[in-house]
Amino acid sequence: MKSLNIKEIQEIIPHRHPFLLLDAIEDYEPGEYAVGYKCVTYRE
Repeated sequence: MKSLNIKEIQEIIPHRHPFLLLDAIEDYEPGEYAVGYKCVTYRE
């Protein structure tokens, strides 16, 4: 299972806060799928 943290995600895509809507990717297959998550606070 492959995973990416926030630093690795930022190296791949140009989006930054507040438009970076990912905190981590838990599993992915390039060109096929990705499973990720975003932690949301009550203010979001």
